[in-house]
Amino acid sequence: MHARSPDDGSAAKTGDWPAGSGLFSSLRFAAPPIPEGRTPKRVLLTCATSLLGSFLLDRLVRAGVAEVRCLIRARDAAHGLSKLAERVRGHGLDFGAVEGNVVPLAGDLSQPRLGLSPDAYDELARTTEMIVHNGSFDAGPALASPRAETVVSGVRALIALAASERLKPLHHISTLLTIAGSGTAHLRYILEDDRPSPLGTDRPGTADSRRAAEDLVREASSRGLPAAIYRPHAIAAAAEGVLRSGDTPIGAWTRAIVDTGAAPEADLPLDFAPADYAADVIVHVLRTQPPDGRVYTITHPAAGELSALVDRLRNRGYSIRDIPYDRWAQDVSALIQSPGHPARQLAPLISETGTATGQMRPHWFFPEFSCTNTIRATANAGLDPPPAGTAYLDGLLDRFARSGLLPPPSAVRQRPSDAATVVAPGERSARLLSALTPRISRFVRETSAYRRSCTHGLALEDLRRFVAGELPAQLTEIAAFERMAAEFGSSPAGDLFRKMTQAARTVRPVLREAAAELEVDPAQPVPQGAVDFGCFMTELSHRARPGAAAAVLRTNLLLWCAVSAELLLTLRGLASTPAAIVRYLEQFEHPPVDILSTCADVLVAAVELGEDGDDIAAAVRRAEAALRGYFKTVVGDPVH
Repeated sequence: MHARSPDDGSAAKTGDWPAGSGLFSSLRFAAPPIPEGRTPKRVLLTCATSLLGSFLLDRLVRAGVAEVRCLIRARDAAHGLSKLAERVRGHGLDFGAVEGNVVPLAGDLSQPRLGLSPDAYDELARTTEMIVHNGSFDAGPALASPRAETVVSGVRALIALAASERLKPLHHISTLLTIAGSGTAHLRYILEDDRPSPLGTDRPGTADSRRAAEDLVREASSRGLPAAIYRPHAIAAAAEGVLRSGDTPIGAWTRAIVDTGAAPEADLPLDFAPADYAADVIVHVLRTQPPDGRVYTITHPAAGELSALVDRLRNRGYSIRDIPYDRWAQDVSALIQSPGHPARQLAPLISETGTATGQMRPHWFFPEFSCTNTIRATANAGLDPPPAGTAYLDGLLDRFARSGLLPPPSAVRQRPSDAATVVAPGERSARLLSALTPRISRFVRETSAYRRSCTHGLALEDLRRFVAGELPAQLTEIAAFERMAAEFGSSPAGDLFRKMTQAARTVRPVLREAAAELEVDPAQPVPQGAVDFGCFMTELSHRARPGAAAAVLRTNLLLWCAVSAELLLTLRGLASTPAAIVRYLEQFEHPPVDILSTCADVLVAAVELGEDGDDIAAAVRRAEAALRGYFKTVVGDPVH
């Protein structure tokens, strides 16, 4: 009897994808599991011909996998092997080093039984010990709905295979693009295991399809399938090696900037995951961590700014002007319509925001994100990406030029300078909020409390010092809120700080409970960072105007809530953690959307009434510094 590959369409609805995207109701995860704790000998790898896929193949073989079964769209096995060899060599790797471990399978994820014969499918189900599905953005962006639906149906087929004959771990490589749009739901910082918010567009596309695919894996994991999800950021070229034209999103960004002769006026991160580094992380995690449904974000830990890439292009002689973000997005939209243009890789970012003009939305559309699971899983593993500095970018551009992706400056048509652009009031407000929003991920990763929680954990003494600092700092905050509420009277700013006064008073008893449970000595010295933070808040309450006060409150909430959410991940996993400290931090686990929205309204209104934006920005910088100093002394740096 052949292993059943469900294709009857009897699926339950999952997430926000159209009906039929869920798992089949008849699918069971009762097969005997593959033993854990050893390197698998036979692994099924999909999309091995992509940049990341080629490095995954190389790293799996290096890790001791005897047989990597590569599912490839091809006429037959010989054609598949030839196609794979060409792509692997094209990505700068030695195919001869892996050829003896490769078993090419001519198949198709969109077809029943993966496009295999019944006997071949049965053999695959019986003898495969692990499935690595490279469904990353680098494996081919879905530019149209039918392709997007294939993303979901392909994952559903692989889950069915994983459940057949023997329960096989499924390592699903998704994309960080799945969190795109969560910023519009007032989420500014996403934990890895949080489910991203839907885009809410009229048509499904890349981000929605990848999100729906993740939902399938989550559902399968909750029902008993060993699984893990990986979200690499834009896959970039490895530190060394050949580069095929248009293989990477960073290449698409480069061509879009060069061909439009313009760069967007926006504070955008130049974030990416080099293919070799991403493959190293994935293979390390799948060998060392239990496939328990966790999500691993893979990105460069020291990402720079898009402006750094623009500077390197200008240094090579390209004429690039700065234009408003929405204008640039419209220009790129025109490039996307050109068949074969590398900028087509940016289509999901340009066209899936739900706007008529197809504008990309920085920052408030694409939120910041946590990498805690990945940091903990790779601690002391020696996995470091190449520095994301000038040398790396120049080397990348050199390879783009050699591959033909980047034309010489003399071949680029010069574009006339634009006339002055009138910026709409709504766009001005959005730019202001973006400029005054702190880099949350960077702040969290630089915070001593977070670093200690990732490396050494948090001891009871750390928690006592934290509460000893919170007790006086919170009282100072309450006094500052009361003073600003009185100063701003019946205005929206006054109402905002009256609400904050009440909120702070509400959580005060929970903090006292934590102090009692931890037996905090009332005579214990107050950490200097707590003293300095209190002084800053007191000074702010005496001098700040409404815009600066609202901007500081917004900054403090965004940063404090992100750090609290990360610390809770550690504290909930420790049996020795006092329940009261968990209850206290839970008050800040999720940023208060209504308060943040009011802060933004007060801030924008204050600037429109003439409050100095530079003064507001200076207050925000001081708030960040005060909060950073607070954490540095309340929970000290880990000892190396």
